[in-house]
Amino acid sequence: MIRRRRYIERSPLRRPRMTRRRSLKALADKLCGAIVRARGACENCGSTKVLQWAHGLSRSYHNVRWDFRVNGFCLCRACHCYFTYRPEEWRDWMVRQIGQGEYDRLRARAMMRGGKPDLAAVVLMLQRGAVT
Repeated sequence: MIRRRRYIERSPLRRPRMTRRRSLKALADKLCGAIVRARGACENCGSTKVLQWAHGLSRSYHNVRWDFRVNGFCLCRACHCYFTYRPEEWRDWMVRQIGQGEYDRLRARAMMRGGKPDLAAVVLMLQRGAVT
């Protein structure tokens, strides 16, 4: 007897299952974005329209991805787009915002090798950070 697989199991349109790690990462992103946007205005131009969470250093650096105090900036859509295509200006603007010493420490933390962050602890920290 030949077992047949159902079509849905092989369908390329089927969404992959959300793992616990992926769901925690999505929750951490959602919480951190809400905390940063709660600042209420673009930190560059002061606009209150279409606020976005901008990362000082790339989201791929998980050591500093959810550090909303130093690596998270609230920018309007226009400023976020402007700085996305002008990385040198973005770096200079960041240094003016947080200072050269803090920027160097952030960069060093981002480059540190290590294991994956404990996402449950990150989510808990963000939930507490939203209150304070």
